[in-house]
Amino acid sequence: MAVSNNFSASSLDFNGFGGLSQPTALVWGADGRLYVTEVDGDVHVLTIAFGDPDPTDGDTTARFHVTDQVTLNHVKSIPNHNDDGSANAATKRQVTGIDVTPQFDANGDPV
Repeated sequence: MAVSNNFSASSLDFNGFGGLSQPTALVWGADGRLYVTEVDGDVHVLTIAFGDPDPTDGDTTARFHVTDQVTLNHVKSIPNHNDDGSANAATKRQVTGIDVTPQFDANGDPV
């Protein structure tokens, strides 16, 4: 069976792994996981599978579902600054895009 990775957030079964409230961007990483940013700076790393998420429930419908989720808050914790460099604690972090590019050390090994 051919599998497509064309799906919307509304049809992704989070399978008890929470969900997304205000997603702004997503990209597949080189590790095969889906990286999703939310407007407040959270980055969710989702492991996605295709198949029956619960073989014991009597519903054999195959669908995309989450099998693991990790939330990174590194971007969210970066302080905001005004254009002149002064701190701006009143404004919350906003993320509107993401790029997941593999990084390598001087020997060419992934880091």
